[in-house]
Amino acid sequence: MAQVTVQGGARWDLPTAAEISDVMDQRLAAFSQVQQQVADARDREHARTIKPMSAAVTVSAAAQTRYTSLDAVGPSQGYIWAIQIIACQLASAGTLQAFITTDTDTTKTAATQRRLVVNGSTSSAYQVATFGKSACLLAADEGLFLNASQNIISYYLAGWEVAAERAWVLL
Repeated sequence: MAQVTVQGGARWDLPTAAEISDVMDQRLAAFSQVQQQVADARDREHARTIKPMSAAVTVSAAAQTRYTSLDAVGPSQGYIWAIQIIACQLASAGTLQAFITTDTDTTKTAATQRRLVVNGSTSSAYQVATFGKSACLLAADEGLFLNASQNIISYYLAGWEVAAERAWVLL
């Protein structure tokens, strides 16, 4: 500290610029560490209850061009799936449409479904569609209605599962 004489002859010890700078650096470093701890806790909270999901299903029923996943595969009550990929194997080259549905009736046509998520218009035995973050969300009472121009052999779904009340973390 530097000795300074003030008016009236009093002598005071005042900190130098370097001493002030050192103290400020220490305080800012401590503050940055606390900020990092808060950010880490927030990130852990965001990730809590999010887990990867995948389902590979071989269609064992009689050959068909329409299939709903609602009977076999879907999120449990209280959870939401954020589908990132839908892959479908057809018996031979054909096209595929996929709709989000709440109905298990496979006799419906694509025209009666209103929530189209995949329109695979290029003919191929393997149809694959990918989605960004929350473009294809399935709730507990929802599944996929697959409508193909050829018989469906198998399909694969992959993405993330999260508790329904925490769906905001998928956005």
